[in-house]
Amino acid sequence: MPHQLTGDAFEAFKWNMLGDAVFEDWQGLWEPLWWLRGGGAIDGQSEADRQAFAERALRELYADGLIYFFRVPAWGDINASGEDARLRLTAAQVDATLAAAWWRGVDGLPADHPNVWWGPTEPGESAANNPPDHIRSLWRLDAL
Repeated sequence: MPHQLTGDAFEAFKWNMLGDAVFEDWQGLWEPLWWLRGGGAIDGQSEADRQAFAERALRELYADGLIYFFRVPAWGDINASGEDARLRLTAAQVDATLAAAWWRGVDGLPADHPNVWWGPTEPGESAANNPPDHIRSLWRLDAL
């Protein structure tokens, strides 16, 4: 039976992703999936489950206006690229990028990958700094 894409595990994962984007650096599109393959592995998840979990979380955060996606050009600076509104992906580009296979490979990224990253919007930063009570309780459980 496939691992459920709802419930506490999903919500904690999604909000932890947002928190990482706010309190750390820019995130590569692939990083949530790689986390699920390593230190953030969830018991019972198959590779297909991990991919669906990561994709759904990214889609929901984007749809809620909490994150945006951007492309870093060849030899570009990630910080400058993240701040450059001209490099942000449109909704159609986000949809196509999240549906693509390049970021899902278990052997790493292809050499010619499109270098898509994501970061928090201002509402995303506010949400991460003041998460709903049910998320706060999930984070406390994670800390035990």
